[in-house]
Amino acid sequence: MAVKTRFSQQDFTHILAQYDLGTYTRSEPVSQGTVQTNYFLHTTQGKFVLRYYENRSKESVLFESHLLFSFP
Repeated sequence: MAVKTRFSQQDFTHILAQYDLGTYTRSEPVSQGTVQTNYFLHTTQGKFVLRYYENRSKESVLFESHLLFSFP
């Protein structure tokens, strides 16, 4: 249910090229959740989470990002 927007390997490769997170190796959609689209991205440097915000304001996204960044 949680994956509302589908991404291709090319999409993930393009997104990862914007960051220093390694080279794409594979992805797994996260089925939990009901609002946002989430994927586990596996790269040559590790495992990361990509969250695609379906219906959020910029302020709401920035608030969540700041909150998560503030955790130890």
